[in-house]
Amino acid sequence: PGGHTAETVISAIQKAQGKFGGELSNLRATKDTKSPAAFVITTSQVNKSLVKNVLTTAFADANISEPQVDEVVNNAIRTAFADELEIQQNLQPEIALQEKISEELIDSYPELADFLGGIKIICKIERAATPEEINARLADLRFKPDMQNLNWSYDYEILGPDLNEMEPNQPVNSFAYISVEPEAGFRELSEEEWTRFVENETTKVLAAARLEGSLPRVRQFDPSVGAEAKTRALIAVILSLFAIVTYIWIRFGNVRYGIAAIVALVHDVCITLGAITACTYIAATPIGERLLIGDFKINLAIIAALLTIIGYSLNDTIVVFDRIRENRRKDRLNPQIINNSINQT
Repeated sequence: PGGHTAETVISAIQKAQGKFGGELSNLRATKDTKSPAAFVITTSQVNKSLVKNVLTTAFADANISEPQVDEVVNNAIRTAFADELEIQQNLQPEIALQEKISEELIDSYPELADFLGGIKIICKIERAATPEEINARLADLRFKPDMQNLNWSYDYEILGPDLNEMEPNQPVNSFAYISVEPEAGFRELSEEEWTRFVENETTKVLAAARLEGSLPRVRQFDPSVGAEAKTRALIAVILSLFAIVTYIWIRFGNVRYGIAAIVALVHDVCITLGAITACTYIAATPIGERLLIGDFKINLAIIAALLTIIGYSLNDTIVVFDRIRENRRKDRLNPQIINNSINQT
């Protein structure tokens, strides 16, 4: 935007983002080195639609490019564990040759007789891959949602650039993809049919070679989302504890009962978490193996167990308090009454 500084750009974005209920956190604006009148906006917000809408609203007359997400976490992990991770990567393919399989070619390679009238595509790849991997990519591609409009009824085969068979596990930097339209061996395809067939097979080859795998267990979260979730969780815990204290206070007529229940609750949960933490240190030891102790993680099962303990702790505490009230009646509370009440429950 002409006539703007980095500060005014950020200010305009911050005003516009309020209309969309989202925030462009960690916002920065820097001058574009290639175009002094343009700015490069960076943010940790990964919602591209939100970013585009905010920028369009803030600068209605500006030319705004499509937002790009830099997968920092994925890229960092791939770099750190490059030799240990097996991730499907873009082979960076290039079509070197497209040729119709004619009778003259069949005379030189009789084994291709079943592909008469088909197509031969020579594809070069910058990242070496084995024929087995290339075939696996083509098989995987068939089930991709955006590839359902392609025709998958054509027979195909992966060969070497010289049209000879290759070793399945030998990495190569080029290969030949041969395919045939079922009716091509019986009649001459029209120009439209041939063009459609060639485009169909070329799309398959390029898309299969460009397939990229992701790290399925890596998730990138906007810091503002994490901070908001943390704040809401803290508020929920505080309100829950307040509600428990209030309920027990009203039921037993003394705030000390409510505070005592919370102390017992925190004690039970902390002891359990301490035991889980201790298990991580002894799980791999001979004693841990004999006792069948595992290296427990905080997952849904553990959370369910903690919630069960919280429920039992509160229920047990309230039952004990109720028995203390019955045993006490009008007498002064003393250790004997408390001990008797606990033993009776």
